[in-house]
Amino acid sequence: MRNRSKQSKEVDHTVSTPSLHRGVEKELDLDQSSGLCLRILALLFFYAAFLGTVQYLHFWLPEPVESTDPNHPEKFVAGNAIRHMEALCALGVRNVGSRANEVHAPEYILAELETLKIEASRVGAELEIDRQYASGAFYLGFLTDFTSVYHNLTNIVARLHWPGVSHRHAILLGAHYDSAWNSTGAVDDAIQVGTLLEFARGLLAGPPLRTSVVFNLNGGEETVLQAAHGFITQHRWAKDCRMVINLEAAGAGGRELLFQTGPGNLWLASAFLRAAPYPHTSVIAQELFHAEIIPGETDYRIYRDFGHIPGFDVAFIMDGWAYHTELDAPIRFTPGSAQRLGENYLATIREVSEAPEMLMDPSEQSYTAGGVWTVESGSRGTVFYDVLGVAVFAYSL
Repeated sequence: MRNRSKQSKEVDHTVSTPSLHRGVEKELDLDQSSGLCLRILALLFFYAAFLGTVQYLHFWLPEPVESTDPNHPEKFVAGNAIRHMEALCALGVRNVGSRANEVHAPEYILAELETLKIEASRVGAELEIDRQYASGAFYLGFLTDFTSVYHNLTNIVARLHWPGVSHRHAILLGAHYDSAWNSTGAVDDAIQVGTLLEFARGLLAGPPLRTSVVFNLNGGEETVLQAAHGFITQHRWAKDCRMVINLEAAGAGGRELLFQTGPGNLWLASAFLRAAPYPHTSVIAQELFHAEIIPGETDYRIYRDFGHIPGFDVAFIMDGWAYHTELDAPIRFTPGSAQRLGENYLATIREVSEAPEMLMDPSEQSYTAGGVWTVESGSRGTVFYDVLGVAVFAYSL
């Protein structure tokens, strides 16, 4: 009996050993599974946080400023630009040839410029105003090849300068007040006209620039860039323009995109990099545009190809459903978009004005294959892009 009992105990011991191993293995498997689950959850959390941050930064806009701050009158005020937009849209559809476009819109813009002219005199600056009627013809390869002919198109042109500043080194700012045939053109391009008028006010309220500034508010962009051609090839101030910032729209708001710059001229992209508080730019957009994958053109092409000057082409692109439709109305526009663009490019204007390249003698310049002046002989182009709207990178190839 004792022997049997002892043997049974030994048998019991040998039987329980595999069970113990299986228990340990199960615990190890459970630990490994738990570790894997935790890693997957951590990865999912990281991606969710990253995508949430990207989404937030993509749609974030600064709070629009409604009125001029007496303590900082030089700052951009979106409310002023929006009021100009609403006034132009109240005139109705502004097709080339319509009374709204040929009479009422120019009258409004000229009246605003006359008010700014008085302010310029008060602060010791000078604002010259001119109304140009341009006629001409030019070849354009856009969608197909054709010769564009125009007659008596209007440009409202102003030149702002300070004592002791040469007229020969000017920054050109461009926008158009005509609209597509079925639209009041709130964002394309009335808000940009309002933005340029607000730029003039802000520049007058701030310290003098080292260069003059020429404003071309044109009444014939939707007829395929005709009025800009009339200005850059015929106006007496055009030859003094050294670079251009052209403001456009292909949507109803959101972040403005710097989608063309140069050609060449890394110093321009670098000036934007230093100055813009909310940069948004991509060389990929420029490549798509140049490859004609995007079937569109802006006045920037005319200033570049016929004026032989580099610069920036800037546009609102979000909510493209409204582009060239009756939906392009003031109520659809996001006011923070105007504040963002205004702060970015008013600061850039001031930065570019301080750049030594703006004051270079023509004998010190090279030219690209397209005939545009540059300070970077041998450069094949500029690469530029932002990262989440926080940082910008730019370099020459």
